[in-house]
Amino acid sequence: LWDHQMQRNEVGFTLIELMISIAIAVILITVVIPGFGTIIEKKVLIQASEAIYHQMILARSEAVRLRAPVFATFTSADSGATWGFGLNEATGCTPSVTNPADASACALDQDGTPVIRAIRSSSYSNISIPSMSFGGGTETRFEHVRGTASDGMGTFYNGSATIESASGYQLQLQVSQMGRIKLCLPSGASSIQGYSSC
Repeated sequence: LWDHQMQRNEVGFTLIELMISIAIAVILITVVIPGFGTIIEKKVLIQASEAIYHQMILARSEAVRLRAPVFATFTSADSGATWGFGLNEATGCTPSVTNPADASACALDQDGTPVIRAIRSSSYSNISIPSMSFGGGTETRFEHVRGTASDGMGTFYNGSATIESASGYQLQLQVSQMGRIKLCLPSGASSIQGYSSC
């Protein structure tokens, strides 16, 4: 009888083993979760910055394709917390306008049909644009001849916009006089993988 009881293998966890496993899981979760918040915040910053960067490249190429200047316009309110960015063949478009037929909409012609080309802060939570300067304003004009950046009056200039997360991570969009567009880390900014210093 004793041998028979000894051979029976018990399957399962004891209460102590279960409690130790739960305690280890809780410790790991409390250590790992704050890191996930930082990762997510950086990813949203990168998404917003890359969206603006790609629209800026589109503006330059569309100026050449359309054989007409294309304006890239930033709008900002609440110290940069509420912002918009858009493209149009005319100066001063309004990124919040969603009807492409509206004269103030940020839209470009695509095979005879106006297509909205706007990015708004509402799509990117806790991302702000605290500073921007394009020849002293908030707009740059890409010329149709070489895709150079100007103020529309023959003055060519460098411009930049700083895109920032709630915790202060930053990326900077830079546009050179020659129309070169670059996304980089501004001086003193925390490192973000894949981006070099400006």
